[in-house]
Amino acid sequence: PNKSKADVISASLVLNAATTVLFLVLYIGLYFFLPLAPEYALLKPMMLFYCITTVALFPLSQCNFIQQGNFDFKGIFFTSILRQGSFFVVVMYYYMNNISFDLVTLVNWQSLSVVLGAICAYLFCRKYIEHSWPVKRSLVLELFHYGKFTMGTNISSMLFKNIDQLMLDWFMHPAAIAVYN
Repeated sequence: PNKSKADVISASLVLNAATTVLFLVLYIGLYFFLPLAPEYALLKPMMLFYCITTVALFPLSQCNFIQQGNFDFKGIFFTSILRQGSFFVVVMYYYMNNISFDLVTLVNWQSLSVVLGAICAYLFCRKYIEHSWPVKRSLVLELFHYGKFTMGTNISSMLFKNIDQLMLDWFMHPAAIAVYN
């Protein structure tokens, strides 16, 4: 079938949106079903703020994919610098001024840095954004099936890359594995 750039962008947008919604449902579901034990008290607000991060990652990743497809890596570079650099600057500010913070504060700053990165990604990407409606179901399925194999390859790569740590975990104490890392 004939595939235009707009068709592929629209199909990938649908898949990206579906994945984002799936993870939001998962996070919110876990939020409500986590036990109310004290050790989970910090995890619950962190999960809610990670929902913000997940929503911001939707346009950020979509724009990065579009830029990669157009061989324009300048926007990806500046997006990464802004996203990771702003988070680094905040952590360094807290450290240099000897200000203590909890994990929830750290997650809040991470969410903000991802939002800044998403805005930057959009500004660099907007000239490439095209849409084709209605979205071709066959193309969405084709991208989905390609994505399954890509995800499987990435998971197996991470697993084999860290298999030594998993084996050590079986035989040793977690502190020894931390030193090994």
